[in-house]
Amino acid sequence: MTDLVDLLAKEYTYLETELLLTDGTPQHRAVSWLAHEDEWTRDALMNPDIPIQMIGERYALTVLYYATEGDQWFGESHEFLSSASVCNWTAVGTDDVLSFCLGEGVSCNDDDFVASLTFSKLPPKIERPPGR
Repeated sequence: MTDLVDLLAKEYTYLETELLLTDGTPQHRAVSWLAHEDEWTRDALMNPDIPIQMIGERYALTVLYYATEGDQWFGESHEFLSSASVCNWTAVGTDDVLSFCLGEGVSCNDDDFVASLTFSKLPPKIERPPGR
């Protein structure tokens, strides 16, 4: 995990390394998942042809997932936090026709970089910020 933290901190100097290393933060949960559970990231770290930006995007989307309690609002109908490309982190096999028709989830450009995120509803943590 230390190698991944060092790589992200070097490439993205604005990241607060302390948050990456503090148990329980969305940043730590994300980097921990990427380092210990995600086959795509492990393979990408050993492949010099994979741009660091793709690892950075994967990290950012994983932080979003954990920061907004994605396990409570994404459900199993999205491929978030799968070992697939983030371009496949979309609504699949869902009974929610709106989610499927909107192409809900991550959309990528022709170079497989994230182009947009589409959701039919906002996560509760974004929809109703604390104290409101």
